[in-house]
Amino acid sequence: MKTLICVVMAALGMVGSAVLVRANPADNVKVAVGAEKCIDVFSAKKKVKNNCGRDIFVPTGTAAEWNTFRTKAPACVVLSECQTACEKAGGSLFNAGGKIICRFSSVPSGYWSLSSACSRYGMSPYQSWSATGSSSCTTATDPQTCSPCTTGGHGWSNTPRESCTYYTSGCGGCPCVVDHECVPSITQAGCSFD
Repeated sequence: MKTLICVVMAALGMVGSAVLVRANPADNVKVAVGAEKCIDVFSAKKKVKNNCGRDIFVPTGTAAEWNTFRTKAPACVVLSECQTACEKAGGSLFNAGGKIICRFSSVPSGYWSLSSACSRYGMSPYQSWSATGSSSCTTATDPQTCSPCTTGGHGWSNTPRESCTYYTSGCGGCPCVVDHECVPSITQAGCSFD
């Protein structure tokens, strides 16, 4: 049998108001004094900050209960939009085959590896989720004799970064020496944030 707890709001300046909260843990989310939690149920996501003098139980057993709490929350509760670490960093959530990752759609220029692009945001790369531009590389000393190369690029997908090898030393009839890898810059990055 589910126990009902009546949280009387009179002490909080709301004489005559009461919020009924189910005590069954499956139907409630406990938010301790001073804490905040992002609650995402029934396609309605809100951050609940508890400024009350005691722990609160947020009713989430039904959509109606959750909606009533969101529209008639006690004055000591602050409701705001939830933001994940991803969203706070400017990314958006993306479902990569069942794993929620952070997609950064406009990585600043100058990031040549997915690892460095994700570490810019304090995260690590997730598989090879990215988008790249293309790059052309050549040597300045003898671009005709030492062969240049051009990488391809790819749109947003779980695709490894392209690369090609180009030669940067050699002369007229001398053999060219392979000593550089040409890679495109990362334009979008898929990062793990949990």
